[in-house]
Amino acid sequence: MNNTTQIDSGWNRDGRFNRMSFVGWNVFYGLMMTILMLMLLIMMPNTFNAIIENAESPTTQVVLFIINIIILIPALIFSVRRLHDFNVSGWFALLELIPLLNILMFLALMLIPSSETSNKYGEPRASKTWEVVLAFLFFGLLLLILVNLLFAARYIF
Repeated sequence: MNNTTQIDSGWNRDGRFNRMSFVGWNVFYGLMMTILMLMLLIMMPNTFNAIIENAESPTTQVVLFIINIIILIPALIFSVRRLHDFNVSGWFALLELIPLLNILMFLALMLIPSSETSNKYGEPRASKTWEVVLAFLFFGLLLLILVNLLFAARYIF
């Protein structure tokens, strides 16, 4: 029996993410990475000290490069799904690896509206409740930070 039903997982590059899902998954992933790094820092403080002390070592640089690639892959997957949402090839997500273009790419991913109908990447996907909640928390926190910066600017600059 051939089961063609696909589980909609954010970790899969196939499918689509609307803007709220894109932000929600990025916030979720950022929280996961923060918790993981804090746990590692607490469990292995000497390892982090050794990394800092030997930052110029080629071995350290190779290890950190590999870790960065592993961390980058899910973020690129989220961008691929967002690009699919407005019917663009996921290969454009690689533009995020180019300095300055990554800012324009992020703005495009946040501002370009979704295709309302099905496209070659599938049907439109409704945001899940937790994705919307995380997105609103992120935007609320961002707004709070911007307001604080606005009022604190006279003391900072």
